[in-house]
Amino acid sequence: MRTRSLLLLALALPLAPLAPARAQFPKPPKLGNNTVTNEVKTRISKAKTHLDRVERHLKDVAELFERADGKGGLNTPAELTRIETTLTKIEKYLKDADEELHGVPAIGEFASLHERYKADAKQLGDYRQRLLDDAKKSGDQNDALEAGIAKDKKTMEALTELADGLRNLSPRDSPAKTATVVPFERDSQRLVEVYEPLKNAKSEDAINMKRATASLKGTLATVREQHEKAVTKYLPNEINELLKRLEEAGKAAVQSGNFLALNDSLDEHWLKTSCENYRLLAPGVPGADTALADKAEARAKEIRAEVNKAAEKVIAKNRVKPSTYTGADVAELSTYLKSIWKNNNPGETVLGVRFYDQWARRTSWDWSDFDKAWEKSDASSISCSVLVKSPDGKYAYLHPIRVYKNHLKGNQLSTRISVPPAGTRPQNPFQIIPVANL
Repeated sequence: MRTRSLLLLALALPLAPLAPARAQFPKPPKLGNNTVTNEVKTRISKAKTHLDRVERHLKDVAELFERADGKGGLNTPAELTRIETTLTKIEKYLKDADEELHGVPAIGEFASLHERYKADAKQLGDYRQRLLDDAKKSGDQNDALEAGIAKDKKTMEALTELADGLRNLSPRDSPAKTATVVPFERDSQRLVEVYEPLKNAKSEDAINMKRATASLKGTLATVREQHEKAVTKYLPNEINELLKRLEEAGKAAVQSGNFLALNDSLDEHWLKTSCENYRLLAPGVPGADTALADKAEARAKEIRAEVNKAAEKVIAKNRVKPSTYTGADVAELSTYLKSIWKNNNPGETVLGVRFYDQWARRTSWDWSDFDKAWEKSDASSISCSVLVKSPDGKYAYLHPIRVYKNHLKGNQLSTRISVPPAGTRPQNPFQIIPVANL
């Protein structure tokens, strides 16, 4: 509302002269024999004092307009108010100077005072016109801001919801989350630039947006700090550490046949995640190594290729070992395992069952937190392996599974390991046997 008041005030100004009209006084007395009277000396001194004040305040106004030119040519509402107040003071001092100059003839050495007055009055008129123009621009700008505030409210809601999750960035964040960082910074910066300088919000929405912007500005600074640290420290450290572990696991697989060190870990997955996050955040960050992610992923692929090559050599030599358990319940166990496999994967072909263990019985009393009572346990377990055909029919996959026999429930059979989905290729190459080797 303040800008609109200034605009109305400024619009009214052209009804009066932009520079104060000189008062209609009697003609100044003539100087006899070029003698300067004491009265004239006093008037000259007072006129100089008033003009000095005028020019000092004109300089203040000039600085405010110069500052506005550096910000796109428009003063803030607070600055417009200050200019209006200063121009009013200038008008008073000019009027006082005019009254004193009436008694000073515009001849000889005194003519310069009258010229100063005219120049200052013209400058006042120019600044009055500039104030009128700026007040109108400020009003137009606020009208445009109010028109777009509905869209900005939705943007602010989205940014506020994202803010909590972006204050702390992790190398293992999902790329979907990381992808919101740069848009968050971009849109937050725009809202800060639009609403932080706002001094004369007219609607409750605009007032609320200004308040929300204050909080958003702090969050933006935190996110930018986290963004830079992620690119210059956290992500490079994570990528290099994961790559180091992959190098060690790959070496163990190739040289010692320990494939599980690599296949059971999630290092390859986290390396891919970290590299994706690095690519999303690195552009525009000073000191970022734009080739880091590509080099790391290329090396990880080389390690995987080396391990796969070693695994193929192992697979080519694999044979199915005969069962070491030959108890009376072998047929029952085989039928049970084939049935649960068929129930879970009806389209998968079971080639056989192997038993590489003996029954191990365990009897104990265990406390149940659920029932708040002691419960007796009496069960035996045995390690088994189910041999299934691969989808392409070239290999047999050996899936380990443990069977339990509950002696308290009539030797009821059960398993505690879920059946893998049909076609699941074992990570351990020692569990993959060429069909030709069966």
